[in-house]
Amino acid sequence: MILLQSSGFINFIPPGLIPWLLTLTGTSLTGLSVWVIKQYISAGSKKWDSLCAGIDALNVKVELQNTNHLEHIEKATGKTVEILEDMRKDQAELVGYLKGMNDASK
Repeated sequence: MILLQSSGFINFIPPGLIPWLLTLTGTSLTGLSVWVIKQYISAGSKKWDSLCAGIDALNVKVELQNTNHLEHIEKATGKTVEILEDMRKDQAELVGYLKGMNDASK
């Protein structure tokens, strides 16, 4: 290895500092790795929150459409019931008229 050669910079570092420098380097790399991971998690969390907000907005829109649709169906049903009641009355009058005509011809 380059560090272990007799002419390398390792000769300028006191032997008691080498474990301390290795620990410091390892700790720094670990801290940097954790920071990078936290940045990715933070970005993912923000993206997740925006997706959830979009889903909530879509849910509100669908509920509004369902409400509007149900109100439309209720109004249309009310009109249909009125029309059917009028038809029933007209049909009852027609049946009464036809019975009267039938009885008159006998």
